Amino acid sequence: MSFETYDIEQFVPLVDDWITKGGPFPDFACYYAPKSLEEVERLVRALMHGDFATVKYPLLPNMEHIASMLLTYDEQILAYLREHAVEPLRLRITEHLTMNAPSSAQSELELAVNWRTARSYLVALSVLVRLGQADDTVLLVRVARKPVYYDHLREWESIFHEVLEYHPNPEDVLNRLREPLPEGFCRTAYLDLANALCFENRVQRHPFDTDEGFDFLMLRAGLVRESESHEDFNTLDKDGFVISAIKAAAFLSKERSELLLKAVGDHEMEHVRREASWAKARRGGHEGIRYLNEQFQTVRFHFRAKKYLSALGIDRPDIQATNTEQFIALAVYVDQMAKVHHWGYPLDRLKVIDQLDVIWPEPDQITRFWLVAFDTKNLSPEKEQRHEGERRTGFSLVSPFGCKQLVFEKDRVLSGFAHAVAFHKNYQALVEDWPDKGWCAKRLEELNPELSKWPVKDWFALRREGRFHELFKNE
Repeated sequence: MSFETYDIEQFVPLVDDWITKGGPFPDFACYYAPKSLEEVERLVRALMHGDFATVKYPLLPNMEHIASMLLTYDEQILAYLREHAVEPLRLRITEHLTMNAPSSAQSELELAVNWRTARSYLVALSVLVRLGQADDTVLLVRVARKPVYYDHLREWESIFHEVLEYHPNPEDVLNRLREPLPEGFCRTAYLDLANALCFENRVQRHPFDTDEGFDFLMLRAGLVRESESHEDFNTLDKDGFVISAIKAAAFLSKERSELLLKAVGDHEMEHVRREASWAKARRGGHEGIRYLNEQFQTVRFHFRAKKYLSALGIDRPDIQATNTEQFIALAVYVDQMAKVHHWGYPLDRLKVIDQLDVIWPEPDQITRFWLVAFDTKNLSPEKEQRHEGERRTGFSLVSPFGCKQLVFEKDRVLSGFAHAVAFHKNYQALVEDWPDKGWCAKRLEELNPELSKWPVKDWFALRREGRFHELFKNE
């Protein structure tokens, strides 16, 4: 595939040529984000008139190319797509939906092409759902019920995320898939949608609060013998499956909930046991409220406890930290690290090891920075075997306006500070034009000429020399 960049003068004729001649979609598709309505108009035209039978080696369907370029958050482009792309997307997805299922007599290559092609139409369905049309609920349900589609976990996770964020009535999607529950990995992703809607009190009955649903939760929590026949299951993140199953416990009938939570009470992984505590807290009651109020006062779990208290309609307590500004900044940082780095769990240990006052963004203003050392938890034995469960350590700069994980090189200290405050609204108001990528660092250096000489080398030496644990020896 080509890694070249393209401008509109190249993009438009290349797409027009493909519409006329067919064949594999142009190479730029995987690496190009259209920015103009003229480019998007060509993609919509391609949806209506293009060749969708060709799959280029190595298994790159044309639909996947086009649909991936339409997954945008640009409001102007989304408005155009709502007006012009909905019908072409529906037509293409419906056409593929009505095709016969692949025959077992097909070769391994043919089966792989069919599997990848089905996945590409799920990407198209993600685009359609993001466009927020209630009329597409029936189509979504039809796709979810067809075997060729329901074993694509990541795509269904994406689709149900779009349902939660953009569909005008996600409860309708949930209810239409209740009976029977979806099959394959679609069911696994559907569980997360159910948990989210129940958490927000938008549905009263959890769809897995049935005998069949509860059996599935016990299976995903690893509490019964694994009978999953799909080979890919063993290569996926079982920790996430366990956590999803436990989250559902808060919304099950009392007997099922207690049985599930009791079964995980002695789980070998601490974060799984802790998840059971959160599920109990979500059910409310005196002990649950006390637990949430305690966690609200911790940097690691402040925002999660805040979310749970809000869902229960309980007034949040005052923050008891001696330094409220630092507490909130660190809590935001921990929350972002868990999301951005896809660990899914808060940092295991966090310690402020240095503090620095920086002039920012005006000569008479001071912003306080904290250099923090972090350490992640060990994860599941399965991840350890794949070398993914090792503890991750590092340093970050944290400020009330943002944070930045540091990959230390002495000449990049300024860039770390700059990233952490890059979108400070008071600074942005000073800047009419963004001159270049170094605009923020230049301003920092202008206001703080000694900043690049900040003595952080010794802290990073501990990590290089394998003595990082010494930072936490007094805790």
